[in-house]
Amino acid sequence: MLEETVHWFHQVIGHPGMDRLRYTLQQRYHHYLLRRTIDKHRCEHCLKHKLPGKGYGLLPEQEMKIAPWEEVAINLIGPWTIKLHGKNVEFNALTYIGTASNLAELTRIDNKTAVHIRDKFIQSWLTRYPRPIRCVHDKGGEFIGSEFQWLINMFSIKDVQSTAKNSQTNFICERMHQTVGNVL
Repeated sequence: MLEETVHWFHQVIGHPGMDRLRYTLQQRYHHYLLRRTIDKHRCEHCLKHKLPGKGYGLLPEQEMKIAPWEEVAINLIGPWTIKLHGKNVEFNALTYIGTASNLAELTRIDNKTAVHIRDKFIQSWLTRYPRPIRCVHDKGGEFIGSEFQWLINMFSIKDVQSTAKNSQTNFICERMHQTVGNVL
């Protein structure tokens, strides 16, 4: 039963390393062969897809947000082509993440102009949730365009432009892309 338990936890936790798996199991169970069983556990997916050795580093510590509507991170995804009823359909969307609550939403867009993105942001986020204090986005033309910047200034929302070096914001956007990709 020990090997089945180790295998099950390994799958459920999302293929963690041996240390994280061991610490998780040791919080609930005690068995004199637990560590040895974890050390000899081999997962074909981990062996195929994970590089051996230490990773590239850790993400910076994330600031804890207490107010749920304080910050929203927005980004564009697409174009993605999906097959719907036998027809290929191109899909572009504006994504939003409330960074404190991790509330994630997306809105289909027709084009990537600053005017269209501004209007979709008003319709999909600002009319439904309290006004954020900060809006985090990349330096795409649709976000730094005068129409979108006018909206940010009009509502006194702090404009936070991310860079390639801002890995926390990129991590949030990447998480949204993965979530939407899994749904499609």
